[in-house]
Order: sequence, then structure tokens, then C-alpha cells
Amino acid sequence: MKAPFNLIVLLFLLGGIAVAQQTTTEFPKLTGPYFGQKPPGMTPEVFAPGVVSTDGLEHSKISFAKDGAAFYWAAQPSLSANIFQQRIWCVEKNAGIWSKPVELNIPQVALATPTISLDGKELFYTGSENSSIQDLHQRVKEFYVLDLASKKIENISRQFPALKDCWSFSIAENGDIYFDRSGANAWEISVLRKQNGKYMPPEKLPVEINDGSQNMHPFISPDGKYLLFSSSRAGGYGSADLYASFKDKNGQWAIVKNLGNAVNNDWRERFPSVSHDGKYLFFTRRNDESNDFYWVDAEVIEKLRPKE
Repeated sequence: MKAPFNLIVLLFLLGGIAVAQQTTTEFPKLTGPYFGQKPPGMTPEVFAPGVVSTDGLEHSKISFAKDGAAFYWAAQPSLSANIFQQRIWCVEKNAGIWSKPVELNIPQVALATPTISLDGKELFYTGSENSSIQDLHQRVKEFYVLDLASKKIENISRQFPALKDCWSFSIAENGDIYFDRSGANAWEISVLRKQNGKYMPPEKLPVEINDGSQNMHPFISPDGKYLLFSSSRAGGYGSADLYASFKDKNGQWAIVKNLGNAVNNDWRERFPSVSHDGKYLFFTRRNDESNDFYWVDAEVIEKLRPKE
């Protein structure tokens, strides 16, 4: 989303964000939840235009700290940028004021899937060591953890070999990790279940979710009772739509439901996540001119929940 800085400030003012008077070289003083932006209703709106949604390519879910005072995402500097230029960004709220987005100092390239730990002390992500190989598919993406206090980075791929080369993953409060990876003919979603403090072998989710089309970018609710993901399956509105599945009373995944044309359109919706307070659904939407973050009232999910 391209816009000069003074126009960005005007957009924030119109959207109800608290902005102090600024020169064109200063970052606006943003306060309140979600930068003070007026919350959306049942129609998706661009999130934080010019601050988080920029003229770059936002290319991950947004991962929120539990208290909502920090969040992380991955982005490329432009729609035409090389995937190896993709970096992880962060904003934090200190003394009630939001920081300017900051690029994390991480040596790996093609960074993806920043996911903050449940205790807020670590950031998990995938990435590739720098090399002369220009085809990402010929590289191995490793699984890393960044200690947010010490800034120490550790490659933990040996502990989680199934997560090597995954593109997106999501962690439930019980420690179960839902992730995508390339199968024989399509991307599939699997889970690593945590039992008695140990992770079990990966388990592919049932055919209701893995139907043979491209199924990617899972987001598991904290309680593990519903799953959001992006899919190219037949019957959608665009080349990729957002879908939800809820567990039934027996703990099995029920029929997958399209989030509908209030969320999906004839473009490409991907990377769903729900805010720390459960109030809003975030996702990316790609068209010919932008790949921005959108947000919408999470009631769009609740409307699909089966009646008990």
C-alpha cells in the first residue's frame, strides 16, 4: 500500500488513531490497542496502513504476544522482491506508545513464520542459511528459536525434524504444533502432538482438511478446538480462500467451512491468525497491486461454529 508519510498520518487520524503533530521525518505517536486504529466490523479493512501494511509484501501471519504489547510478522521490501530478502519485523508498546516497526537482526535469509512462544520469551521461525543457491526449493529451511532477552539464536531442527522445510506453523496452549509441508502432490497440514512432555511423530490431519488441494498456513486456536487455514480447493471465491474446521464432541475435525465472501474474494487470502484477545481475525490479501494485512471482527469465525 503506497502512500506518502503525511497521507499516512491523515489516514490514521481519520481512522481514529491517536497521532501527535509530526514532521514528515518523524514516526507518529500511536497509542491504544492496535495503534489506536478504529476496530473493524464484519467487513475486512486494511490493518495499520503505511505502518504494518506497506508497499512491501507482507508474507506471514501476525503473531501476538499474550498481553498484546508486541507482535511479529515477515515481509519482503516490495512485491517484486526476491524471497531471500524476506525479513522479520516487530513492533512493541512501551509506556503506552507503539514503536516504529523494527527489523530483527537475524543472520538467516528467507525468514518465515515468526511465532512467539506461549510465555512470550522466545520467537520461533524458519529460515535458510546464506548460500549461493538461488532456488529456495533446493535449500533446506531450518527451524530456529530466538531468545528475545539475550538475542541468542539456536537451530532446533534436530529436536523438530518434521518442521524443516515447513512454511507455516501454529502452537496451541497444550504445546501441540500444527504445521504445513509439501506432500506427494500438494501442501498438507499435520500436527505434532505433545504428550507427557514429549512430541509424538507427525500426524497428517484427515481428508476433510487435506483434500488433495494446496492446504497451508494453519492457525490453531489456543484451546485447540478450531483450525483456520488457506486452501485452493474447489468451490472457493479466488485462487486461495480461508477456511475453518471445528472439533466435534468426540474431538474429531468436522466438515471444513469457507469463511464466506465477507472475508474471501476473487483474489488470494492467506496467513490467518486471531489476535491475543480473540476479538479479531487477521490475514493477508494479495491482488495485482498489494499484499496487505487485513483485519475483521472474529465473529466471522464464531458464526460458523456448529451448534451443540
